[in-house]
Amino acid sequence: MKERTSAYVAIAILLGLIGSSAWYSVRSNVEDLRYVPNEHSPDFKGQDVMTVRFDAKGEAASRFEADSVHHFADGRMFAINPKTHSFSKDKPATVASGGTAYSTDGGIVFTIVENVVVAREASATAPATVLKTDRLVVDTAKNTYATDGRVLITQGLSQTEGTGMVLDNARQTLKLTSKVKSVFYPKNTSVDLLRK
Repeated sequence: MKERTSAYVAIAILLGLIGSSAWYSVRSNVEDLRYVPNEHSPDFKGQDVMTVRFDAKGEAASRFEADSVHHFADGRMFAINPKTHSFSKDKPATVASGGTAYSTDGGIVFTIVENVVVAREASATAPATVLKTDRLVVDTAKNTYATDGRVLITQGLSQTEGTGMVLDNARQTLKLTSKVKSVFYPKNTSVDLLRK
């Protein structure tokens, strides 16, 4: 009987130690938390940030830069003074910049607002192109730029304005959807047919 009593006491002491150890472990972890995350506070903040997205071949497809970036756990992102570069092999690079940008999917598709400028380098067949608008949706996976707002496009001396646009950088196509007005100037290579 004495042996059973000492075994029961030993078991009770061990259970007490295990229970108190678990209780102190949970309590100390909760008390030591200095930051309890919530959906309104960023999980990452960065200054002078640059990210590069590569295609399946391992070549740079796009680059994103910003003075300041706040990223949230649910994939939202907010950036100040963003600039994105899109690269297509054997085609001129396109750079889009603006005042702020935001995304809901971690930056694959993002919207640039405030003084948006898209610039495409000159090519062998076309002068540099500059596009200005107030809001631009950039899809880095499809390499497209779109807006439903007013657009002013300057290429050399020629100007085009309209409302709504889709620029497919990979296919090198630009589609204006409405209220299009253009003024085209001849290239310097034009010939004066009246001259003898």
